[in-house]
Amino acid sequence: MTPDYCDVVISATIGTAADSLDTKLSFDNTTQTFSLPQFSDSLDLSGNTETDYTVTVSYETFSKYQVAAQQSGSKDLIYTIKNPCIDPAYVVITPPADVVNQKYIVFDDPVDFTVSDFTLTTTPITDHDLCGDITVTRTFDGSALPANGDPLAYYDDTPGSEYF
Repeated sequence: MTPDYCDVVISATIGTAADSLDTKLSFDNTTQTFSLPQFSDSLDLSGNTETDYTVTVSYETFSKYQVAAQQSGSKDLIYTIKNPCIDPAYVVITPPADVVNQKYIVFDDPVDFTVSDFTLTTTPITDHDLCGDITVTRTFDGSALPANGDPLAYYDDTPGSEYF
């Protein structure tokens, strides 16, 4: 700031009082850097996908006598907090190695096979449960398989005995 004997006050507000982000926002006067901490306790601030917050940065200069602000200004910017659980850069779902192709010949005996659990890897924060459980949906030719293990379709020679 020129002249250097003029004092400068830089401040910022973010979001609403309900968001409590103002209390988490810090400012380093030497580097003129605003910082928000790492959030790792909840996805409330990001919502299902992402949430935009308005940050208002204010700048005031004072005379060397600190009587009243001589100049002031402000600028709004958008600070987006994203849900990392839907971003492949932060979450990887890895299928188990024992998921392999299966062959079945029509009229053969039923074939049973099992698969191990899928794994969920998150970065940079690990060992948390913010993303919830993995939901596995079984499909065959684009149709969901019944959860109870019933076949997709069965045709008997007897008319009216079709099962879907």
